[in-house]
Amino acid sequence: MVRKKKKTKKKKPAESILLSQEEETRLNKIIEKLPDLNMSQTAQEIPSPQFAQALVGKLPLDHSRSVDLIVAIRDTFDQKNVQKEIKKVVFRLKQSGFSVPELAVPNDTKTIIQKASADNPSAFLGPIDGFGHRGVFLAIPQIPHGMNAGMGVINDENGIIQFYYTRQSKKRLKELKTLFFSNYHRVY
Repeated sequence: MVRKKKKTKKKKPAESILLSQEEETRLNKIIEKLPDLNMSQTAQEIPSPQFAQALVGKLPLDHSRSVDLIVAIRDTFDQKNVQKEIKKVVFRLKQSGFSVPELAVPNDTKTIIQKASADNPSAFLGPIDGFGHRGVFLAIPQIPHGMNAGMGVINDENGIIQFYYTRQSKKRLKELKTLFFSNYHRVY
């Protein structure tokens, strides 16, 4: 028996950010003047999210003012690629042994807890046929999703003759309900 080799996934190289020569010069000037910069004003003057991402990636991590500029950029730009670059820098700082609590990226995603909508249980009885039988359809909601559906035939004297009970999605339950009612409307 010959076994096939599993293909290994190749890691994609990190995306390089293309900046114009003018933007590259501006970026280098910001890095050179880092100790004298007003961080919030500098963050406001950054022309684009791509420039902000490149700046965050190239800032020297051993300089204390770099952290201040990264915090200002984080508060100014909420684009995914900029926030992702900031997370990378935070990780590199932690790996280097720095503890920077003000750089912890705030978790803006709030847990949304909603009460599952519990639809009211429903039951439908079909008309009585010549033998005294009638169709029964039950729908009982299940939390967090889905419905328990029951269909069957009952008789007033003999009780339950046939009954099927299963868990279904709400979409499938609508189909079963349509099928149940179409059969009784067709007969009577």
